[in-house]
Amino acid sequence: MRLISWVLQGREVLMHAVLDRAASVQKRVAAYLILMKNPTPAELAPLAAALLVEENPQVKSFITSHISNILSSTAPETMDLRLKIREAFQGNEIEMLMEPNELSRYFRLGSLEGNMIFESPKELPREVMLEMTLNAFGFDLDLIEIGMEGKGFEPIVEAIFGDDGFFPDTIMKTTLYATDKMPVELNEVLDNMLPFMGNDRKKRQASQNIVNEISHNVNKLIEDLKAQDAPEAMVYLKLLGAELGYLDTKDGKMIHNLLKMIPSDKELALTLSAGIEFVTEIGTHFPNYVHSGLEMHTNIYHESSVRVKLSVTDSKLRLSIPAPRGPIELISVTNVMILNRQQYSISAELLIDSLQLDSKVSAKLKHVEKLTLEIESDLKLPETTSVQTLILKYENEKIEAELKSDVRSEIQRIIPNINATVKSLLDRQIGLNELKVRDVLAKAVANLGVHTVPVITLPERLFLNAEAAVKYHFGQHYYTITLPLPLGGKSTKDLNFPTTLSTPNLIVPHLGLEFESASVNLPEFFIPGSVSLSVPTLGLVELSGKLNSNFYNLEAAVSAARDLAESYSAKFEVTGTSPVDLLSIKVEGSALVETKPGDSLKANVKAVLRHKIINATIGVEGEVEFAEKLSVKSKSKLEVISHVGVQISLEHNGQFGVDAEEISGDGNLEGFFKAGSVHGSGNLLQSVSVLPFRQEAKMNSSLKIDSKLLQAQNSFAVAFANGELIILSNNTAFDNLLTLLNIAKITFKESQLDLNSHTKAQVLGLKIQNMVETRAGVEAVSIKIETSTYSIEERIHSLVTGALDISCLAIHSDASFKLTGHQAVHKAILKLNKDGLRTNGTTSLQSLLSLQELKHTFEITYKNKTATAQCKTIGEIMGSRINHNTELDIAGLSCKIKNHIRFNSKSFDFDTNTDGTTIPFRFNFDASVNGKDDTYFLHGDASHDFIAKVFLQAEPQSIAHSHECKISTHLNLDYVINVNIKSQFESMSDTLLIPSEQRIKVKIKAEVNDYAIEQKISAYNSPGRLGLEGSGKVHTNLFNTVSTSYQDFAVSGFLKYDKSTDTQSISLPFIESLSQVPDNIRITLVSMGETLRKYINREGIASKIQDIPHHVSDFVSNLNFERRAVQLKHALKTLYQENTLKLKCLISALDKLASDMFNRFSEALDILGELIVMGMHIDKVVETLPKHIKVLIFSIIEDVQNILSLIKTQGYTKLNEIFHPASAVNKLDSQIPAISTSLLVPSFGKLYGEFIISSALYNARTSAEFKNGSKRYPFFTACFNSKGTSANLNILSYDLESTAQISIPETSPVMVSETFKLTHIELTLDQHAWLTLNGSASNNTFFLETSYKNQVNIPSHSLSGEVMLIQKAIACQEDAAFTLTVKNEGTGRFAL
Repeated sequence: MRLISWVLQGREVLMHAVLDRAASVQKRVAAYLILMKNPTPAELAPLAAALLVEENPQVKSFITSHISNILSSTAPETMDLRLKIREAFQGNEIEMLMEPNELSRYFRLGSLEGNMIFESPKELPREVMLEMTLNAFGFDLDLIEIGMEGKGFEPIVEAIFGDDGFFPDTIMKTTLYATDKMPVELNEVLDNMLPFMGNDRKKRQASQNIVNEISHNVNKLIEDLKAQDAPEAMVYLKLLGAELGYLDTKDGKMIHNLLKMIPSDKELALTLSAGIEFVTEIGTHFPNYVHSGLEMHTNIYHESSVRVKLSVTDSKLRLSIPAPRGPIELISVTNVMILNRQQYSISAELLIDSLQLDSKVSAKLKHVEKLTLEIESDLKLPETTSVQTLILKYENEKIEAELKSDVRSEIQRIIPNINATVKSLLDRQIGLNELKVRDVLAKAVANLGVHTVPVITLPERLFLNAEAAVKYHFGQHYYTITLPLPLGGKSTKDLNFPTTLSTPNLIVPHLGLEFESASVNLPEFFIPGSVSLSVPTLGLVELSGKLNSNFYNLEAAVSAARDLAESYSAKFEVTGTSPVDLLSIKVEGSALVETKPGDSLKANVKAVLRHKIINATIGVEGEVEFAEKLSVKSKSKLEVISHVGVQISLEHNGQFGVDAEEISGDGNLEGFFKAGSVHGSGNLLQSVSVLPFRQEAKMNSSLKIDSKLLQAQNSFAVAFANGELIILSNNTAFDNLLTLLNIAKITFKESQLDLNSHTKAQVLGLKIQNMVETRAGVEAVSIKIETSTYSIEERIHSLVTGALDISCLAIHSDASFKLTGHQAVHKAILKLNKDGLRTNGTTSLQSLLSLQELKHTFEITYKNKTATAQCKTIGEIMGSRINHNTELDIAGLSCKIKNHIRFNSKSFDFDTNTDGTTIPFRFNFDASVNGKDDTYFLHGDASHDFIAKVFLQAEPQSIAHSHECKISTHLNLDYVINVNIKSQFESMSDTLLIPSEQRIKVKIKAEVNDYAIEQKISAYNSPGRLGLEGSGKVHTNLFNTVSTSYQDFAVSGFLKYDKSTDTQSISLPFIESLSQVPDNIRITLVSMGETLRKYINREGIASKIQDIPHHVSDFVSNLNFERRAVQLKHALKTLYQENTLKLKCLISALDKLASDMFNRFSEALDILGELIVMGMHIDKVVETLPKHIKVLIFSIIEDVQNILSLIKTQGYTKLNEIFHPASAVNKLDSQIPAISTSLLVPSFGKLYGEFIISSALYNARTSAEFKNGSKRYPFFTACFNSKGTSANLNILSYDLESTAQISIPETSPVMVSETFKLTHIELTLDQHAWLTLNGSASNNTFFLETSYKNQVNIPSHSLSGEVMLIQKAIACQEDAAFTLTVKNEGTGRFAL
């Protein structure tokens, strides 16, 4: 995860990991650190809210410490992050958890930063990371990064460093063993200094065999470690940004990999040693009163002759501890301190033989003519010496300080063959990678911009000498500073100080002293209000320094002085030399500030920089005069010369003056630049003058640039006087190819503002001029804008004037242009006054080459809530004339528009008229379009005519619409192929929608030469009739196989419904006795069934019935239908072959002619059928119809539903009487509604339709009718007739007639009759059926008579037959007895 670069898509996953309280501390901290590399405000806001309620102290402590370090940082690169964090926390304080040894935290100290992460406060850290970063030359360089992660080390640490662990017990026993060998007096001193040793001495008795004790502790440590689980650890190391290794104990090779990181064939020698520091005090100590004296530190160093060797050979680690070969040196300490009060000197010397350390420190204080303090330190180490001297001198008029340091080291003697060692180290491989130390250094210096690795060699002797001196001479004058004191003017009494001081009785038995108690009176004193401090002025200050080393020498000198003439001067010089020329540099400079006669002050500053690459000089001179006029003059110059060919020079001269009447100033800046062949110069001159009491001011500015790439000049002037502001600007560039001149004048006098601007520009030969004049007063405002652009042949001019006063607003616009042989003129006027608004304009376009012209005019007026607008365009372009006129009138809420367009050309004419009128709740629209096109080409000509008309009128209760379109074409190709084609298309539609009537009519007609097709369809709804009619007709000779004469094919049909408002009442006298009918019928049917069963069994009818199938089979076999079918098949085949073409033509003609009409009729029939049939989705059908038709249809449906509901109710009543016995009268009274003896139904009108097919081959007509034939009672008749005839195919000729009647009078019997008759060349069928229903209420008698007659004739098979059936049924009720009598009669006759 340390090396992963997270993209934006993964930041949501990181935020989820940080806020996941169930995750481990390490996971949450790792996600947090990656997220905080570049957090967004949207991520910091939830993080701040979650931190306030975080329950895990480890996570909260780490995030808190990390954010606190960021907020306390002053680095510029963290400024943006600090602002984001403060905005996210919104001023809330961040709580700090102060338990660094138990809680996770982040720390940063300078360039060192690290993490310490705990999982539990009672355990060792789970993860530790330490990183050091160096910022050099603007680059961040990672020096070193070490990370460790582990768990399971707590038992091991406890076994090694616990209270009874290996090291505490072993060290203490060794110390006790050593102290037992010391004198008793020294042990007492150690017990006083180290009290814990006395306690441990009681617990741990000194052993006589220290080696056995140590061996025992080692064995015990090994046993304890074996008993513990193996810990897990991970270590990684990065040096200079390169990862040296990544080790993990899980793979079992951590030690092996670690050894690879250690140089082979190396041996380390360790010597066991220990040191004790003694602090000795000599002085006087009175408890609670006096503690004074001299403190001396003495270090006791112990070194044994036991030498431990650690060697690495072939990636193997070897540790050897040989036995001592000589005596053990216990203590080697030398501490000398000398104090000489007579010479005011003190010196101290420290010698440590084992380290060959000799250190001397001395201090001397002299006071003869001057007070001198000299401090010297001399430190000697093997092959290294260091001497530092500090001398401070003080006289009445000056203070001096000198510091000298001399450090020398014989580096070649300390580290023999160090250069070879350095080279070997650079070539050594690092860790498990193939990188070398030299590669890592090369990568590091490359980040700093150095592309070659410097050769690293050390001289035989290293030295560093430094000298520094400071001299400060006091001036003859003093500055007195008065400082107020706190509590100034207060007395000890005011501050409640005690008036007496008492000392207690003091006894010091060790010294034999005793002091009695005493009281001392304290006088009252006052704190002064202020104190005066006299500080001498500067006379002369000198600073100098010198540093010499093997690699770099540096000298610096700085001085500043003040002379008697109140002049101040300063000088500085810094020189640095190095074997590397790029590091050698010299900087020197001087400054002088002096006063001149006549109250003037003059200053001069000069500095010089010398380097191998660049030399620079800067000088600044300034003079300030204090007289009647304040005058400031300045002069500065900068010169930069580089050896790479770059030269820069800047010089500025300026002055500034202020007197009682004028404030003025001017400046001149000149610059020069040269880089190779590119050079240039520039000059900027500015001046300003302000006369505040005369209310005048002026400013001038001039800029000039002259270079190889750009030549430009700018002048700018502003003047204000007498209430006028004048602005002048002039710009030129590229040798006057680009110029710009602007003169502006602003005047404000007597409550009137005048603004005038005149601008001239020239760009590549094109001249542009603009003039603006504006005047604004209390009563009127006027403006004039004139713009002209012209060249040798082109010209553009625009003039806009406007005036506004208390009575009128007027705007005039006049524009013209002449471009590429075209000329245009535009004029417009707008006036707004108390009478209204009026505007008009004219635009004309003319071509000088072809004398073509286009003129456009418009006019708009508004007065008294009435507005008119008129637009007119006329012109002639390329021989074509255009005329367009539009008029718009608006009066209140009424509007009227007229539009006329006419286009005439040699080949095309176009004319359109549009009229529209709208008033509240009424809209009229009428439009017509006609056009004509004549085209002539090489082999013929073509013409086109079209006419279109649209009319729409809409009122609150009516909508009328009509549309007409006619298109005709003529194509003549007689010149080549003798082709002449004429075509015509016509379409008309009329629509009327009013509450009392709705109708729509559509007619389409198309003709191509002598071919024609025509379609008509109409639908209407009037108070007396609802109907749908349609027809289609085709005139063609495509189906005529005999000749080329044309034939007509037609299809027509209609569906109509004649409405009726009459109602009928139906009397049902027998209903009362129907309650007993079900039981009587059931008994009768059971008796009849039993009697019939006995009859069949007795007469042998059952066996005869079983023989009927055999007789029928024989009859069919005798008829020999198979042979007759084969004959019929051959006859039809012959007939088909003879008339194949005619049949195909007929079928395709019928399909082509009737497909569209059948679709329309089927849709209409479906709609009307759904209106009539009960239970269909009427709402969905009606949705497609207009609103007034919907109302009418729903009224019809409602009447039909009322009739059906009455029939349903009464039928339900009768059925309940039939199927429920008479004994359940009480129960029936509660379940069945009251029975009525009459039924009131609305009268049905007349529904009829017709479908006709007419052609040269076949004609067919089909009609149907359903109506109510009586106004006194329901008498419904229905008839269906269909007839088809064909002159050539008799097989298609037929005649079909069918009728049905139902009569329900009040007193006469109910009668139902039906007839069906079919006449065909192959079949004749005639069928009749009657049903009569009657009843008598006086004798409770019910009569039902049914008769059926059928005649069939098949001439081709000489088959004829006749069947007649009659059934009569009489039901009679007498008291509780019910009698049913049924009689059936029938006759049948068949002939073959």
